[in-house]
Order: sequence, then structure tokens, then C-alpha cells
Amino acid sequence: MKPVRNKIIVSVNMSQKNNFEFVTDGGLQLWGNKDFGFDGKKTQPVLTTIISTGDKPLGLLPQDVVICHHNTFRREVGKGYMHGDTGVKTPKGEAVFAIEPHQIQCRVDPSTGDPLPLQGFVLVERIPIEYRSSIIVTPDHDQYIPNQFKVVAAGGGVDEYADVVINPGDIIITYEKSDYDIEYVYDMKMKSAVRVKYADVLAISKQVYI
Repeated sequence: MKPVRNKIIVSVNMSQKNNFEFVTDGGLQLWGNKDFGFDGKKTQPVLTTIISTGDKPLGLLPQDVVICHHNTFRREVGKGYMHGDTGVKTPKGEAVFAIEPHQIQCRVDPSTGDPLPLQGFVLVERIPIEYRSSIIVTPDHDQYIPNQFKVVAAGGGVDEYADVVINPGDIIITYEKSDYDIEYVYDMKMKSAVRVKYADVLAISKQVYI
């Protein structure tokens, strides 16, 4: 099955939307976060397998395992919502969907379960604020420098950002609220990533600015 234009064809076990468990042919077993969360972004991920890619493959290949938001795979059609269910099933009985590239959050390493960036995205770490005082300060929650992140992995730029070079260890400065959290469990260990688009990067540095 060949997708039209930039669509991506994937197969998904729809039962994981209820039990939040996913097992690949190679035995990779993952669990999604069942808590929907305050913003609905990082929670309830669905893992799916790439069948084929269109004009913008984002570095994806057939059989790659990727993470999508829970609501990517809906059979009912809401107002203005293009669900993408083809009505076809794989030999294993999985549903086949045609989805948009922006609906994929990241790839998953098939051997370790670690998150991997797509083309056009970087995975980053937030930079904690360091308190310098003779008085012990214990904040009631983690506090980070806004809009600055340390790059963990870069997927490479695409389109008009193809010439933008970002390397692991770089500090990037971004638009406000450019960071997107992803969480799931692999081998009973929590895996997490913070994703940022190349298009949301304003500057690249080797140092942090406070």
C-alpha cells in the first residue's frame, strides 16, 4: 500500500488504546502512561508500526516503531477531524491508518526502547535553575530556565531548515512553549523525552544564558 503525498501508512493494535500495552514482533514490550494529564500531550501514547511512507518520510523506514498521541487513531469522525482509518487490516488483525507526519511524536529504538528523534526535531533536556544562596531553598517543584534546552539528540533539519546544524550538547533557545513531553514505560522503566521542532529554534549556543 503506497500513501498519497506526505501521508504515512501505519498499523496499530487498537486494543492498546484500552490496555496501553504494545508488543512488537521482536518482543519489544511497552506500556503507555494511563494518566491523561493536565494538557493531554505527553499521556496515553499509542505505539504503531510503519508500513510505508510518502513524500516526507521524516527518516522513517518500514517496520519502524513510532509513538503517536492517543487520539490519532479514532474511527468516529468529529467536526473537522480526518481520522484516516482505511478499513484494511493486516494479517495479524491490526488496523491500518493513513496519518499525517505531525501526528508522530518520535521513533522508538527496537533494542532499548529509548526515544529517537524524527527528522525536523530534536530531543532535549530542560536546564534546572541553580540556586546560589547561603539559605537553603527547597522549591515545591522543579524549576527550569525557560526556553533554553540542552540537546540530547538531533534528527536533522528538513525543508527550509535543512542547512541548520544542531548537535548533541548544544544549548538551543526557542519560542515559548515549544517543548513537548513524551512518556512511556519500557521493561518496567520509565522512558521520557522532551521534543522541540527545528522550526521553533531561535538560536544555538554553547552556553546557558540566565
